[in-house]
Amino acid sequence: MALPARDLQKIIDLVIAVLDSRDTSAAWENVVEHVVEVLPGEVGWMYENIDLQRSTGRLCAQSLTASGQPLQSWLGRYMSGHPLARYLAATGDLTPVSVHDVVSDRAWRNNPVWSTLYTAFGMTRQMVLAVPAAPAWPGAPPTWRTCLIGRSGSDFTAGNRRFAAHLQPVLVRLDRHLAELNRLRAMSAAASPPEQRAADAGLTPRELTVLALLAQGLTASALARRLGITRRTALKHLENIYRKWGTCDRLTTVLLAREIGVLPALPSYFNTDIS
Repeated sequence: MALPARDLQKIIDLVIAVLDSRDTSAAWENVVEHVVEVLPGEVGWMYENIDLQRSTGRLCAQSLTASGQPLQSWLGRYMSGHPLARYLAATGDLTPVSVHDVVSDRAWRNNPVWSTLYTAFGMTRQMVLAVPAAPAWPGAPPTWRTCLIGRSGSDFTAGNRRFAAHLQPVLVRLDRHLAELNRLRAMSAAASPPEQRAADAGLTPRELTVLALLAQGLTASALARRLGITRRTALKHLENIYRKWGTCDRLTTVLLAREIGVLPALPSYFNTDIS
């Protein structure tokens, strides 16, 4: 079933806000706040690098309404017993579900997680959006990114679930985009972040991620798969970069990016004079 136009616009607004942001550190905070607002919920937070078998992960974002609570310590204490975590570990089913989809109300209220969340936030309902995260390195073990949204009162509706299901692939693509920007940050030795240098050179953060993958030797089709976009969209981004910089091919564009500091320079051993 297609999303209503107003819900589709909410997703578009979220994508634009993240792709245009130069501050990757705040991107997931913006995502959580947005999801809490539009789902709607009352409180939300996100964990990354989730390993469902080992019950490990890291808190990476939370809504303002969740501030001041020990969410990281709760992960280690309650993850193995949380009905949603157990459901994901047992089934691998990524369909957005609420607690009441997987356990009875009585079982949920008898769970220690319920009493903790009720005491802290007054919440009795919870939904999870889980997406596979971009690998930290080629061949890295798979991990998950989970966004937990809570509220009191009535359970999440079928419409809420449909909205969440449409939002999931968007979160996958945002995860890949931000992972590439963070990789560039880690490689950069310059004082200013790569997003700022790209902006100074007329590129958007999205065009920067495309350029970085181009420098890795990826074809348009390959970088489209990496970012979860179509080949046509990837070619459009490349066309925009070439137009803005007055270049016409991959090699010239990448060399210019390294020369002006938008991409990290090659290690010195690549430039050794062997004549």
